[in-house]
Amino acid sequence: MAPQTVSATTEIGCEGVFRVDVPLDPRTLLPRLHDIGIWLVEWQIPHQAPVSMQPQNDRLRISFPEQRYAHAFHMQFGGQVVEE
Repeated sequence: MAPQTVSATTEIGCEGVFRVDVPLDPRTLLPRLHDIGIWLVEWQIPHQAPVSMQPQNDRLRISFPEQRYAHAFHMQFGGQVVEE
């Protein structure tokens, strides 16, 4: 199996209308973000996930352009589906 990498960029696309909030625990932050990134890359799911390193932000909000992507992510990682 070829090694997989995930890269972060400040260039992000348009925010999707389907969102999932995932709580982040500082003790497991890096492995959790790694798992999420690998899963999104493997399934080639378009998404936007700006990450704020501010201490008051204890969640990651990921947006998707289609409901099916948000549903698949929610089934895999939990969190709360946000309807605005």
